Amino acid sequence: MKIRYPEDVMKFIGNESVVDHFKLISKDGNSLLVGARNIVYNLSIHDLTEQQRLVWQSPEDDVKMCVVKGKDEEACQNYIRIMVVTSPGRLFVCGTNSFRPMCNTYIINESNYTLEATKNGQAVCPYDPRHNSTSVLAGKCLSMRIFY
Repeated sequence: MKIRYPEDVMKFIGNESVVDHFKLISKDGNSLLVGARNIVYNLSIHDLTEQQRLVWQSPEDDVKMCVVKGKDEEACQNYIRIMVVTSPGRLFVCGTNSFRPMCNTYIINESNYTLEATKNGQAVCPYDPRHNSTSVLAGKCLSMRIFY
């Protein structure tokens, strides 16, 4: 059964070639930041049009090592699981990175994201894209809890 939406309902589809695995949504001013598989979408809060996108894929060597360890290629992607606007114009993002979690800090510009810093994501981000997590930023301390 196909769901029919009224004409005035706004929709954001994302990537139509693969499932995006949307997990996170964060409001930043007039934008919605949506974390997905290998991408953070920056959408207009008014009409859900895509304003920018941050593409962050796992390095090829990490994907290969993940597959060698017995995981399927679908699981060996970078699923965005932590996303926090730490201050105006600054975004902290963590992804599963082929079961080797990594975190990046970005400066948000009008036309792009500029990588500011990278750090190991162990104990900050889940390894497995199927695990749910919750993160809380208190002052400068980020706390994360994984739910199985």
